[in-house]
Parts: sequence; C-alpha cells; structure tokens
Amino acid sequence: MLILTNGKVWTGDGFAESVVIEGNRIAAVGGLTCYTANNAYAMWREREIGRIAPGMLADLVVLSDDLFTIAPARIPAVKVDFTIFDGKTIYERRN
Repeated sequence: MLILTNGKVWTGDGFAESVVIEGNRIAAVGGLTCYTANNAYAMWREREIGRIAPGMLADLVVLSDDLFTIAPARIPAVKVDFTIFDGKTIYERRN
C-alpha cells in the first residue's frame, strides 16, 4: 500500500525507504480525492458518485481514525468500523 502522504511503502513489517520524490508528495485530502471524486469523473459518473452530497449514491466506509489528523505512520493501523454499499450496511466491525 502506498502511503501517499509520506511517500513510503508499508511492507507489513514497517515502512520501506521513500519511493516518492520529495516534491511529488500529496496531502491526504488529495489522495482521498484521487480515490473518490477523480475516479467518478474518470468513469463519467461525477453527477452520481464520488462525493457525499444530497442526491448522490453513497458507497462509503467509516474509519476508526481521522486520516486527516493522524500521523501518516499510523495509517496502516486504521480499522474499518463499517461499510455502506448500495445504501445497505454490509460490514460492521465487532469489538
């Protein structure tokens, strides 16, 4: 998994050396946009999906931590609390 905010690869045992050129790193909000609104645009579906807004179809996950406020090194430890797909909760993490 490429951790976009710090430019390193998570190997499962820790972070590998930097794989992204320093000036090419992007902020967490940019990374999230790449996976959401930008993908919807690439599929010509930006009027239906890609954002959380009234009238939009919502497939989403709720995470255990706020990706915008935690240290990038903590991202691999973030858990999925629940997943909504096609308007239905299809996954809920049990404590």
